[in-house]
Amino acid sequence: MESYVIRIYRRDISSPQNLVGLVELVDSDEEKSFMSFDELREILDRKKGKPAHEELNGSEQEKGK
Repeated sequence: MESYVIRIYRRDISSPQNLVGLVELVDSDEEKSFMSFDELREILDRKKGKPAHEELNGSEQEKGK
């Protein structure tokens, strides 16, 4: 299991998708910045070894069942 530290430095209250922060992978001290919720999700999905669109499509397929 991977451990992350996610720091959110700015967030737009009127538009929650707009946020700025940093993701740190604890085991390797690797850091990656993000400027939206979608970028954050993409970073976390890449760390799991799959593209973000595969995760989204899989979730949508589960909803249809």
